[in-house]
Amino acid sequence: MELKRTAARFAKAKLSEDIITRDKICEFSRKGWLECAKFGLQSMVVPEEGGGGGLGPVDTVSVLEGIGLGCMDNGLLCALSAHIWGCVLPILRFGTEQQKKRYLSPLMDGALIGANAMTELEAGSDVYSLKTAAKKKKGHFLISGRKVFITNAPVADIFVVYVRTGNRKGMAGISCFLIEKGAKGFFVGKNIDKMGLRTSTMSEIVLDGCRVSDENLIGRYNSGAVVFNESISWERMGVAALQLGAIERLCNICAGYAKTREVFGRPIAGFKIVSDRIRDMELCLKKGRALVHRAAKARQCGRPAFIESAKAKLYVSESYLRCSRQALQIHGAYGYMTEYGLEREMRDAMASTIHSGTSEVLQEMIRKTRKVVR
Repeated sequence: MELKRTAARFAKAKLSEDIITRDKICEFSRKGWLECAKFGLQSMVVPEEGGGGGLGPVDTVSVLEGIGLGCMDNGLLCALSAHIWGCVLPILRFGTEQQKKRYLSPLMDGALIGANAMTELEAGSDVYSLKTAAKKKKGHFLISGRKVFITNAPVADIFVVYVRTGNRKGMAGISCFLIEKGAKGFFVGKNIDKMGLRTSTMSEIVLDGCRVSDENLIGRYNSGAVVFNESISWERMGVAALQLGAIERLCNICAGYAKTREVFGRPIAGFKIVSDRIRDMELCLKKGRALVHRAAKARQCGRPAFIESAKAKLYVSESYLRCSRQALQIHGAYGYMTEYGLEREMRDAMASTIHSGTSEVLQEMIRKTRKVVR
């Protein structure tokens, strides 16, 4: 609990500056990014001997829940998630010693921003239908293709890119590469204007015969699916923990408002419909926390927790959207106004049911797992 409280205090004090203005103009907070690095967020899962915080899964989700509770800049947290789980973790778990030595330190201290490039026009939810391909040459690869909806791309310095390196369909024949910004044949598009998470930058990237050294391969050749599955499992658990914090923040805001807002001569907290809405939010928080910590404890015990993370992400993201809707309704017309931040929260919550696996894909994945178990 102390980790969560410390993280919440830090986030509340340092990470929400000018959020209304920055949301309007789609501005990424470099200042907030560096504050996060100073606090240790980008390095928290890296072992202490590697210069990181050395946090295990249970402590990690506690910290992230506190960050979500204190920070109103959900776009910044989205950027952090893409950086930590999509870039730092793959290098940490599967990178060569040379890759770790070159990239981990600047990725941890905020000097470099990382991005993860998997999604394509025809490979979104069906992530293994990649068209971007690499041709093996002597000592290097030539990669061509197009990636879309890449979080952090406009501001990123280093990209973890998944491409097809074999002729087999599906998971087999995918490899993972590190590509630096500015590489010949590597182009980053303009920032995409979005409905929510507007302080998180996003664009497409194009690879046109991009030359990548053999030394930039992460993990084994044709085993990129292993890297991605590890990354996405951690990511789903991590973003669910952040969203738990956001739900708790909404609960606190609504409980306080209901006690002071009066209608017909009495606080609206005394109306059953309002108190029922707040209790529903609190129940979502309680159930979601149990699922997130179940996934974290499974990982702490050495299990991959792939399905546990999927269940946590599915329930918490849907609950986050539900609770943001409840919060806006409780506040009535005030909730609809930009200055109160609840309309922004609802816009951001919409994205939570889409990124890191849509709710529909996660439901199907969980359903198939249950069918196999039976």
